[in-house]
Amino acid sequence: MKKKQPYILFVICLMIFLFVGCSKKEAEYIEVKVDTSVFDDKFYYAQLSEEEQLIYQEIYQGIQNGESAIFIHDIVPDRANQILQNIMYDFPEIFWADGGASSTQYSQTIFEQGYTVIEPVYVYSQEERETKKAEIEAKAAEILASVPGGYGEYETIKYIYEYLIGHIEYVEDAEDNQNIYSALVNGTSVCAGYAKANQYLLNKLGIYCTYVTGMSQNEEGTEAHAWNIVRLDGKYYYVDVTWADPVREGEQFTDSAIIYDYLCCSEAELSNTHTLDEGYTYPVCDSEDFNYYRMNQMYYETADEQTLLQSMHESIDRGDVSTIFKFADDSLYEEGRNRITTELAERGAIYLGERYGLHEIRYSYEENSLINKIVVYWCYQ
Repeated sequence: MKKKQPYILFVICLMIFLFVGCSKKEAEYIEVKVDTSVFDDKFYYAQLSEEEQLIYQEIYQGIQNGESAIFIHDIVPDRANQILQNIMYDFPEIFWADGGASSTQYSQTIFEQGYTVIEPVYVYSQEERETKKAEIEAKAAEILASVPGGYGEYETIKYIYEYLIGHIEYVEDAEDNQNIYSALVNGTSVCAGYAKANQYLLNKLGIYCTYVTGMSQNEEGTEAHAWNIVRLDGKYYYVDVTWADPVREGEQFTDSAIIYDYLCCSEAELSNTHTLDEGYTYPVCDSEDFNYYRMNQMYYETADEQTLLQSMHESIDRGDVSTIFKFADDSLYEEGRNRITTELAERGAIYLGERYGLHEIRYSYEENSLINKIVVYWCYQ
């Protein structure tokens, strides 16, 4: 009996090998034809190992081809799906896939290397893709042509920021709201659409802009969110177009306001309300060089009564719809808030009435302790 054991073991191994070999599809790897320079300066691509970058390229090429099944070199399915998500974050112009996929890993045999098959989810047919792509490109060309000549990087970033705020309405259940079609063509989207549209347009203008995700906190709680990191004069800043879009229903003073707290801001500023997802090495955003409020004399490192009141008078003299106070820290904010809300706003309103001969004086103010800002709104009618 002992002499027969090697033979029986060999037969069992052969049957296992034949079963595994027959159960696998023959790997048909994607030929990467795209110029790999398109991956230069892509944030998520740069986070990957050299081996993972090759897989990224294979998936990217497959998505461009519209392949229903993309064969890639051996990697665990969860990692393949994550690399697909990285591609979606690096390339907002890939609007025809939603980032979802099913992945299957096929183990290697003694004669073959293993491989993984990833099956992306496409939200449009090839015909729909081409039609929508043409609409996106036409709209983008119109927007880019409207950027005034001679603008530097900061002015350009600010222009696109303001354009998107003025042309997109935040709608939670908007159609296609996870891609740039919703934002650029439909004009209704959520944070993903805002951030990807900003990334897409700035990249076309030659300005570095990447898409990032995490959690955001407001008065109502915490939720998943998306925004951007831009590079300006060699330094990095956060930009959140979604949170710049004002939503203050019932106020007659604010319909044209834009919130500039999230234009080229630092980590110290944004960390009060935003937390980045873990797992990536993000560039340091510690510069205040392009803080909007510092650049426009709305940043206060004092809560002196006369300084605050003088700012109101100057703002009213110019006919500004509001006077904005951005305080340097929490304690200054509390001191300034107490003075403005209990006395100074009313004194400013009295000055408004005398200055313009108003029979009825109306004003409103908005407090935001998360970002140490108070806005006083003036009504001139």
